[in-house]
Amino acid sequence: MTTTFTVNCRAVGKGSLQPIRTKSGRTFMKESGGDPLVLFMRTVAFEAAKHFKAPLGRPWGFVVDRRYFFARPSTCYENPIVKPDIDKLDRAVFDALTGVAYEDDAQVIGGSHQKCYAINDYVDIVVKGFEYAEFSKRKDGTWREVRKKTGKKGN
Repeated sequence: MTTTFTVNCRAVGKGSLQPIRTKSGRTFMKESGGDPLVLFMRTVAFEAAKHFKAPLGRPWGFVVDRRYFFARPSTCYENPIVKPDIDKLDRAVFDALTGVAYEDDAQVIGGSHQKCYAINDYVDIVVKGFEYAEFSKRKDGTWREVRKKTGKKGN
């Protein structure tokens, strides 16, 4: 199963949690991305929901390819060597797809990512899902397939 979709908005990285102290002295943790991050993650989830009926749980594994396109500024390098960091962009996409494409982002086992310049800001996402088989090790050291696990049919 392969699903491809485009998110037409500027990608925002999911940063670290920052401690915020209130006037009363209480401390709480706040996401550093703020409203633009929330908007980006909701847009990714909305676009993904058009393609997934329900999140696929284990034994499904996923490979998620991401290409982040940013509007080219008037003066720039050939490649977008700029913030946000690509790992923080990935974190936002993986978290946005949790509960929509898959149950847990731990199910993502691979993929590729790239930052590029384009005329407009957008993100291309390709989600490849597959079922895996359960194996057990024999006493002689070889492996055998115990059974093919089946996942929920979501697409």
